[in-house]
Amino acid sequence: MTTSYAPKLRPAANRTRTSSAGTSTAITFSVTSERWRFIAYLFFWGMSIFAITMSKIFVVPMLAAGPADGDTCGPFNRVSASYTYDR
Repeated sequence: MTTSYAPKLRPAANRTRTSSAGTSTAITFSVTSERWRFIAYLFFWGMSIFAITMSKIFVVPMLAAGPADGDTCGPFNRVSASYTYDR
């Protein structure tokens, strides 16, 4: 009685497919989650710092100066030609 075993395959990472021309068609690349996470953190904190800086440069001085006509509410008073709200 003889026992036959299935042929042992190479690990999936080492397998390559060959085309009819005999060249390898497998493309391998590695993905590291730590690198993607670090890049996402960099972009998040960069975006946050950018938003805070733009707010301090443009928004704070405009709100501190107030509107040109001296109104206390400024653009948020809802009485203008663009709004159809009447009191």
